[in-house]
Amino acid sequence: MLALPEIVGSLFLLLILALLLVMARTLRAGDVFVPVNARRLSVVGLTVLAQAVLAPILSALTAEMLVSATLMAEQVPFAVTFTGEYVLLAFLILALGEVFRRGTKLRADADTDGLV
Repeated sequence: MLALPEIVGSLFLLLILALLLVMARTLRAGDVFVPVNARRLSVVGLTVLAQAVLAPILSALTAEMLVSATLMAEQVPFAVTFTGEYVLLAFLILALGEVFRRGTKLRADADTDGLV
């Protein structure tokens, strides 16, 4: 039960790393602004946001479940503490995804051939 929050966090991290690895392969090919990379960045941003919200809740829930069967259950309050750093990081990644999406639209535009 104590390892559950860490396992879930590790699964989120593996998803993020897998998406970034696939993106790096497309970047190495020289084609940066492709629609699939914009979607991948959106998924990475949403995963970071889910991790920022779910990790503290899951930690508090597992602690509550472990303490509830003991005599100290009434002494330990249920508390969740959120931090804003990962939420800010998620929004920055989502903004970068939007930059990729707009770059894709510019590339598709016939008037801007060669600019992007």
